[in-house]
Parts: sequence; C-alpha cells; structure tokens
Amino acid sequence: MAMPHSRPLSTRFPERSLWTVADLEQLPDDGNRYEILYGELLVTPLPSVGHQGVARRLCLLIAPWCRAHTGWKMLRPGGVYVNETNWFEPDNAVYPAPEFPERRWQEMPPPVLVVEVLSPSTRKRDRHRKRPAYLAYGVAEVWTID
Repeated sequence: MAMPHSRPLSTRFPERSLWTVADLEQLPDDGNRYEILYGELLVTPLPSVGHQGVARRLCLLIAPWCRAHTGWKMLRPGGVYVNETNWFEPDNAVYPAPEFPERRWQEMPPPVLVVEVLSPSTRKRDRHRKRPAYLAYGVAEVWTID
C-alpha cells in the first residue's frame, strides 16, 4: 500500500518577511498543515495515526455533550482566523452556535474551546506560542493534550 506523501519541513518557500492568509491560499494541498503565527509560516507534517486517533476520540466525546447541553458545534479539521497574519488549524474547535451555513472561516466567531493534541515536533510551539495567541484572540478555553 502506498503511503501518502507530505512535503518535508525542510522544503524552501519563497522568502517573505510577513506571511498572510492570502499567501497560504497559494500553497499546495500536500497533506501538511500550514498556519501563520504573527506573520511567521508554521509548517507541520501530516499527523501520525496516534495523534489523529486521540483528536477523533476527543471529538466523539465532546461533540455529543455540546449538542445535548449547549447547542454548540465541534468542527474538525477547521480553521481559526484571527486576522490576515494569524491563522491556526487546531485539532478540534468548538464554536458557540450550532450551524454556520455559508460562512467562511474568516467570518466565524472565536471558538469557545480549542484542543491541540501535542506532538514531539509541535509541543513547545503549541504550549508557549499558539496557546497565548488563541487566548488573546478571545478563545475562552485552550486544552493542550499530551
């Protein structure tokens, strides 16, 4: 069975002093996760099977509770648009309304919960750089699962 290929983290990208969401839209759909943190491009390879399993199990536990008790909606995968130089793709995000038909990610309100499943390559960044950015944007709760 052929394995899906993802772009190695060492791949060179055009030199930019500041990355924007518009720049992300020009990048290939190659299995990597592309995010921007204060204009810096963050590239993460395809998540491991274990990582995806943890994220999925959390979704299966949290989503029914949200539906039953709050009407909130869990989305995964998805995006959190802060502004043109801050774009994140958390493992799970809970939004404070049941449906968002016809909305783009840029029009979504801040999630009430963001879940990041930590990986060896992202642990430090998720805990010490992305978590404060989520909270500054107005995300009510940020969970980092190790």
